[in-house]
Amino acid sequence: MDDYELLPMARWEIGVMFPHLAGLGVNWVYEGDHATLEDFLQAAVESEHPFCGAFLTPLTAEAQSALVLFPGGQAMTAVLTPVIGWAMPEALHGLLRTVDDHMRRGHAALP
Repeated sequence: MDDYELLPMARWEIGVMFPHLAGLGVNWVYEGDHATLEDFLQAAVESEHPFCGAFLTPLTAEAQSALVLFPGGQAMTAVLTPVIGWAMPEALHGLLRTVDDHMRRGHAALP
């Protein structure tokens, strides 16, 4: 695996590779409408209901990819966070938990 901390991606590469994560920041984070990370994540995820699959599936794939490509906080903070300011390991893990919780509550198969 490439060491993205030593060979960082260009801004345009991050934009191409993580368009949903970047868009989530633009639409939900940077305006400052939500006091906490949990509030922003909950509002963003709930806003997509009932068409969650179309938006949340690629979003969570990007979050998981970022966690794999930039393991630990140092690599992510050095490469991804300067371009997508809210994208830090704890935020991406929170996003994955929030989406998983929403999908379990709102989209579980009926018995």
